Amino acid sequence: MDHQITLDRNQKEEALKSMMEQGTDLSPKAGVLTRTVVRSPVINWIIPARVRHKDKNDVIFIGETFIHIRELRKDRHLYDVVIKSDFGAKILHARIFGESRTTEDAEDTKTEPSGVDTGIRDDIPDLSSDCVESVLGQPKLPPQFLVLSLDTGKLVFLFAYSTTDGSIEFVTRVRSLQSRMTELQVPGKHIAVDPKSRAMAVSLQQDAFLVYALAPREELRQKVEHDNILDHDGFDPVREERYVKVDGIIMKLDFLYSEESNEDRVVLVLVISKNKQLFIWTFEWDSTQSLRNAREQQDAGYRLPPDDGLPSLLIPLTFLNAFVLVYKNKLRALTYGNVSSTNTQERTVDKSKVQAISQSPFGSNKHDSPLWTSWARPLRSKSYKAEHDDIYLCNQKGSVQVVSHDRGSDLILDLSCPAAEINGSVSTAFASLNLGMDQYDMVIFGGDTSSGASYLITPKQTGPPVRMETVPNWSPSEDFVVSEASLHHARIPKTLNPDKAPLRRDRIFASSGTHPYGALTELRFGLEGRVAAFFAYNPRVTGIWGFSDPDGTVAYVLCSELAHTELIMIPEDLNQDRAGAVSNDDVPGLNLDAETLAATLLGDNIIQVTSGTINACSLFDMGTKMEVVEDFRALGKSASIVRAAFHPSSSCLVTVAQGPDGMEVQASYLSIHQG
Repeated sequence: MDHQITLDRNQKEEALKSMMEQGTDLSPKAGVLTRTVVRSPVINWIIPARVRHKDKNDVIFIGETFIHIRELRKDRHLYDVVIKSDFGAKILHARIFGESRTTEDAEDTKTEPSGVDTGIRDDIPDLSSDCVESVLGQPKLPPQFLVLSLDTGKLVFLFAYSTTDGSIEFVTRVRSLQSRMTELQVPGKHIAVDPKSRAMAVSLQQDAFLVYALAPREELRQKVEHDNILDHDGFDPVREERYVKVDGIIMKLDFLYSEESNEDRVVLVLVISKNKQLFIWTFEWDSTQSLRNAREQQDAGYRLPPDDGLPSLLIPLTFLNAFVLVYKNKLRALTYGNVSSTNTQERTVDKSKVQAISQSPFGSNKHDSPLWTSWARPLRSKSYKAEHDDIYLCNQKGSVQVVSHDRGSDLILDLSCPAAEINGSVSTAFASLNLGMDQYDMVIFGGDTSSGASYLITPKQTGPPVRMETVPNWSPSEDFVVSEASLHHARIPKTLNPDKAPLRRDRIFASSGTHPYGALTELRFGLEGRVAAFFAYNPRVTGIWGFSDPDGTVAYVLCSELAHTELIMIPEDLNQDRAGAVSNDDVPGLNLDAETLAATLLGDNIIQVTSGTINACSLFDMGTKMEVVEDFRALGKSASIVRAAFHPSSSCLVTVAQGPDGMEVQASYLSIHQG
């Protein structure tokens, strides 16, 4: 053995022992990452779904390995609820199922459709269902459920509920897919749900799929309420399944809407590739019978024209048992009744007209045209839906096109509404959110190679879209740089122990996105502050203070001007029609005819300091004048307060007054009594 190596090792051990005895920090200063510490920001699907409660307007963001539930509130902004990331696998696809959606009829005099979708498809639950809140932390059946397919060959059914301490818990059910898994053939790439949630289809290998008969809602309700659902024994939405083999490779699949004359019929349509040709193939089932009695199409199916190429989307229409295949430059509409014959009704629309209307930047050459990557069906009133079917189409360049189909128009599709432009690259994460019967539709997308955003658009595209908020995405990132943040302006108390001084904070910047949406992004951690509403206010403001009433239903903003003060009331729902300035007569306790130098909240009372007075009013009753009692001598008639400040955690007020003899600083403790 080399004696020098032994000597060096002994010296290192002695030095290490000495450092440990002295309490030296031996934690490593550098390391090698062996796993991802920050998950990918890319959102693959956005699905509005009430998976907690019928009154919770939830929107589910689905990433590679996680789901993020956010809630859309009355201010038209999304608020974080909970993240679930313990699946242990990648998410391949996602859908929702539940009760059929219904809405109250809009007024007959309303000629313009309004409101938006609560989901990617028109398979959204009835918002008037008798689903009730969780009682004593026990889960109750929500209007909708989420189903995920994982790359481990599993299906996960889940919903959420609130516990007694306010936290969110999930109820899940896992099923294995009957399939031979290989690296190239992972089951679960495609999922489709019947519009009435009677059936679900999941692709297995390239040439096979499973059809599930789903349990009725009443049956699920009984399981949830009477079985031990917390042990995952009671929640199983599947009643029956059937394995189906096809002659070809499955490219697309979806369920059609049932005809009014035969509402029990369930039709699954597939786009099959075989020998470099595409075919329409169908699977039909009477929902009142067992899946064993379902009818498979026996021939190769209806052959699509070879010049069309592969459609990027398959969209079921609500009338005529029809569907639309979407290509780069045209739409092809077909009906199921004739899909197996040579007399299939079809209408091809030249999509170059869409591009010319939208004034898209990508040119009119068909080889330069972007793919239509996603679609959404906005919510419409019951009377409107009875005669019209509206669809939003979105391409990868962020162009949104309205496609309308009327009941009496055979297969003629209306593309007369101009396209809206939303700035970003769009893939499969695109949805229409539920604002109720509002004058706007709200669409949202998660950027593919850019940040996403939500927009307000009018159903008839009469004005430009209004951007509401951003959906952050710093992917793809070609490079990162770390910069030390300056602590020059940090407020560090002089009495702070130097050993407990704050650690250096680094700032991380990334080059993100692709042309034309490239950006420099800073990655930060903390609470996000977002603008919820805008209110026009023209005068010059010299000071501003905010207060909330004890119930939290109204916010008051005290805005000081050079010779005047405004008290602005803002309701909880941020309704700008109800917001506005409060008149002097309504708040006799405050002096709104003078500039406010300082203001604070003492108990439930607003305290206002002007140049000559100290005023107060109660938040419980703005019309009641309160009396302020001070423990220092009053100012002389010729003196005036020029500066004032309140101690943040007490009733102490410090003022600087200008009098005949110069400046005078006074401090006092205030108490409030009803005048």
